[in-house]
Amino acid sequence: MTLRELGSRLVAADLIDVVDDVHYLTCDELVTMPADARLRIKRRRAERERLQAQHPPEVIDHEWVPVDQPSAQQISEG
Repeated sequence: MTLRELGSRLVAADLIDVVDDVHYLTCDELVTMPADARLRIKRRRAERERLQAQHPPEVIDHEWVPVDQPSAQQISEG
């Protein structure tokens, strides 16, 4: 069975909201389906979106600071 088919079945059983939600669950979770699956999916989707917002440098030759944190230079400048 493909993940999309499993996702379709889980949606039909009202265990997840959309087919692609299966990609936010581990293999073990897909087998045992935790009671808080929707919450886990929501948190993992938010984390993925947060990480996608990061803009790593093309070349790492200095300290890299995530978008949501100030750099050492910004801190020293106040």
